[in-house]
Amino acid sequence: MHFHTRLLGLLLATGSLGAAAQQSAEVTVSGSVTPVPCNVVLAGNGVADFGALVASDFSATDPNQLGSQFIGTTVTCTSGTQVAIEVTDNNSATAAPDNTPIIVGATATGNNVASSASASSFMGMGTAPNGAAIGNYIIAVTNAISDSTPAEMIRSEDSGATWAAAAHGVARENIYYTWATPGQTAPLSVSTATIDLKVTAAMDDMTTMNADADNITLAGSATLTLVYL
Repeated sequence: MHFHTRLLGLLLATGSLGAAAQQSAEVTVSGSVTPVPCNVVLAGNGVADFGALVASDFSATDPNQLGSQFIGTTVTCTSGTQVAIEVTDNNSATAAPDNTPIIVGATATGNNVASSASASSFMGMGTAPNGAAIGNYIIAVTNAISDSTPAEMIRSEDSGATWAAAAHGVARENIYYTWATPGQTAPLSVSTATIDLKVTAAMDDMTTMNADADNITLAGSATLTLVYL
């Protein structure tokens, strides 16, 4: 969330007749003005759990698709507010798009995402004990509802200056997503709005990660930030 604080400095001068030196004192007036407060809640504590995986069930030589998990997301504001979301990869140093060049069914509409076209959307899942990158995942926004009414998500690549339709819904850093009336590209003011975060993942081959000998723990982490428009 972005909050802005402005400070005003007032200089009060006092004086007297005669030769006495002038004295002054500064009074600082401080405070803050914030937009209508909004909160975001992620179902299941925001965990996309792909379960207990067994190395022998996966390819030793090719990338492995893990499918999708969905995280219900609810934004509530005390009154109608234009607010967007931005997703940031907290583990970007471990992203390795070339290791899983395609993530199957990752968009909001179920299309594949190729690293050659959208590498910046591939988020890291940590490293194996041998230092190899485990794989990548993609977050897409889908199933938008605004104040109990079906909506669509729109996106901005210039901090909210302009908006466009976002049918594929794939999130990445520095992209804002917000709710709009279907077919429109103007942000709605929302009191309660929901989406599903579709988390779709793929792992590298088991040989590269030495998965037959080592325990591998998926460790993806992303932050969802509310941005007031």
